[in-house]
Formats: sequence, C-alpha cells, structure tokens
Amino acid sequence: MLIALPSFVFAESDVLPQLDRNKYSSFKTIESFKIIKCIFRGNGAEKNGLIKEDLTDFIRLKFENNMAGFPYKEMTDFERQVMTRNKFSAKGQVWVYVWVVGTDSPLACHISLKAGSFDEGDQYTEAVLGVASKEHLSRLVKYHINQMIERFAVKFYEVRNES
Repeated sequence: MLIALPSFVFAESDVLPQLDRNKYSSFKTIESFKIIKCIFRGNGAEKNGLIKEDLTDFIRLKFENNMAGFPYKEMTDFERQVMTRNKFSAKGQVWVYVWVVGTDSPLACHISLKAGSFDEGDQYTEAVLGVASKEHLSRLVKYHINQMIERFAVKFYEVRNES
C-alpha cells in the first residue's frame, strides 16, 4: 500500500526570513534596554560558587561589547510607575536564567537567555545544557552567556537593519 502525503517545500529566501521578521518585529521599536539581569533558579548556583551580581555585571559588559552604541540604563522606580503602555514597546529587556543541579562534580546546568520588548515579552529565547566540574562551572556559564549574547546581538541588528 502506498500512501501519499502532501509535502511542502519553502524556499528559504522567501518564507523563512519573513517568519523571522514577524517573530522579531518588535526589535525595530526598541529604543533602549532597561533591564539586563541574571536570575538563579533554585539554590544550586549559589551553593556551587556562582554570584548572581557578578554574572549580571558580566552580562551587561557583554551587552555593551556586542550592542555598541545601543543605550542601556536601569529602569528607576519612578519610570516603572509612570510608564504608559505606548512607551513599553520602546523598552527592551534581557534576562539570563541559570539553574545548577548537583553538589559534587560533575554538575549539570541549564542556562537560558530571554530577550525582547516589555510590550511583546520574550521574542528571542535560547537555552543550553552543560556539564562541568565545580572548578570550571563559572567559566562554562560565562562562555555560554557570551555566546548567547553574541547571537542575540546578531539577530537584533539583523532584524533592525532590514527594510
């Protein structure tokens, strides 16, 4: 018995980039980033020597390196209170979540980056799983954060530079 199933072939130059443009279209409205932060899931990251504030500083440094000239300024309490719905779309956010499991080597970790406008939420998401010894955990986490920020910057500018 032969069963015929319909198949669809999309030319990459036609359909897929259009889907990408639609998915990330709010990147074009972002005028500045107001939140760039690291969040720990569970307590494994701290128990294994990672420091949330240090990783947040690292993320902000990598943001500055890869998004040169694009403004970042932490949102004040006053701004949170007076921001209107229209102004939300012009503000961007980058969150990096780190979850470490284990207390002895090898340690497993899940690192995810979520970014987008306040209005649209997390248009860009990326995640990675990793395994490291306790001694190399910080280096592994920073390596993956660096890679994710670089890929986000490429996608962000790629979408913004399209006509």
